[in-house]
Amino acid sequence: IHPPSDYLLRYITLGDLGIGKSTYHNIIRNGKFEIYKNIGIDFCIKTCTLPINGLLIKHQIWDTSGEERFYRNKSSYINRLLRFKQLFIYCFSMNNEESFNNLNDWFEPIKEIKGRHLELIIG
Repeated sequence: IHPPSDYLLRYITLGDLGIGKSTYHNIIRNGKFEIYKNIGIDFCIKTCTLPINGLLIKHQIWDTSGEERFYRNKSSYINRLLRFKQLFIYCFSMNNEESFNNLNDWFEPIKEIKGRHLELIIG
């Protein structure tokens, strides 16, 4: 059970298969680096208090599989995932240049659907 919060922020991780999105998600969830594989969609909730004004912020972080079998049409797949997400975390592997080059395949459908949005790129 999570305590009530002043704000809820929803994030979603997007990127190619096998680049570490689920491992990153697992680090956020458990605070440990352990290789983790997701076979669909998973999420975790982290709550933190801002030190300045004591606001309680709940972070809901969604982890998606990069497997193409989960989407035939990337725009349609992304449209279903994006319903109430506020921040997009685009992920790539530092030792896989192709995953970096493929980021545009994730940017464009979101830009078409959401217009301007908050985004973060991590490698």
